[in-house]
Amino acid sequence: MAKPLYVAISTQKGGAGKTTLTAVLASYLYFVKGIDLIAIDCDYPQYNLADLRERDYLLAEKSKKINEIVFRTWKARNGAAYTIERSTPEDALTLAEVYAESENQPKIIFFDLPGTVNNDHVIATISKMDYVFCPVTTDPMVMESSVAFANIVQNNLISTGQAAIKGFYMLWNKVPSRERDSLQTLCEQFVGRLGISVLDSVLPDSTKFRKEGQGEKRFSVFRSTVLPPDRISLKGSGIEAVAEEITGIMGI
Repeated sequence: MAKPLYVAISTQKGGAGKTTLTAVLASYLYFVKGIDLIAIDCDYPQYNLADLRERDYLLAEKSKKINEIVFRTWKARNGAAYTIERSTPEDALTLAEVYAESENQPKIIFFDLPGTVNNDHVIATISKMDYVFCPVTTDPMVMESSVAFANIVQNNLISTGQAAIKGFYMLWNKVPSRERDSLQTLCEQFVGRLGISVLDSVLPDSTKFRKEGQGEKRFSVFRSTVLPPDRISLKGSGIEAVAEEITGIMGI
């Protein structure tokens, strides 16, 4: 049996949206596309992804209506959400191997890594990824940091043969409009010279990416680990296009 794909949505600076993207994409792929997966939160010590799962559970416990929605959604997925494990960067790969060798082997293991490359354990984990998707925004500070991260991975890991990464891609996130500005063009030209590709799909700057569960009469959710993004919120979010492009790249 082929091993699961190790996938990280990773960069070295906060504010690029890596944890939110991990949560939304994982939930979309698991609940909507039916792809078995788990997520390992090794963003020690804050564990934002695992904390989101706890908030999701609390929300479902407090509301009978939401609990019923969760139950109906999970019924189609063998009565459960996907697993989220807490770990440290140094133990993440060992934990992943346990799931990779289990009877109920997932197809994808997502890794939510710390936003730093000044850590040998983080570098070691990144080097074992099959695919890395690096979110970048039009904020100059985030852009500079994301490009620096891409440069390190490409020159220190991929080009030297120290990593088995099959694909490293930049992903535009929180883009104010569909219009491509000069900073985006310069960024793409630079990473292109490094041999790094940029996804065609773009995620807009939208408040829906911060929506964790609203309303009782008309319940709506986008960022969740126990439910998929609702259909209305999916429109214009770019998630469907990004998910299709990413799964196409990975051959799923």
